[in-house]
Amino acid sequence: MGFDKSKAMRNAERYVAQGKIRAAIAEYRAVVDNDSRDITTLNMLGDLHAKSSENREAVECYLKVADHYNKQGFAQKAIAMFNKVSRLQPNSIEVLTKLAELHKGKGSLSEAKSHYATLAEQYEKNGRRIEALAMWKQIALLDPNNTEVCMSLADSYVRENQKEDAVEAF
Repeated sequence: MGFDKSKAMRNAERYVAQGKIRAAIAEYRAVVDNDSRDITTLNMLGDLHAKSSENREAVECYLKVADHYNKQGFAQKAIAMFNKVSRLQPNSIEVLTKLAELHKGKGSLSEAKSHYATLAEQYEKNGRRIEALAMWKQIALLDPNNTEVCMSLADSYVRENQKEDAVEAF
């Protein structure tokens, strides 16, 4: 006899209603293992893992869902999933990068600039000045009329002895 997805979903929902999170996770995991295209259930599985403070497992689920939405061209849904990951891993370079790129692609420039700025600060904090410079350059490209950003970028290029880039930024 094959896997009965409907029965597993009913069981999972009943377990959630009863507060039996571990049992619900097991049922939802079985559904996802038997139907890898069931993105909605994968998202619910991630939510239950997050509720159980199993952040690594939750992030795994959310990243798969975000990747699926991103590949399908649903930027807003992908952003929502990456935001869930960001709440669990607030300093993740990969997630911040994805959020910046998605917002940029969607035309939400202020959101993109915010994420690029956070990335730049993370890189600077970790002593990765070249990567930080790349993020500041992204911000300058998004907002070329912001002289403060351009001046800061130029000063950073001077400190890194990248004279041609400094001239261009000035």
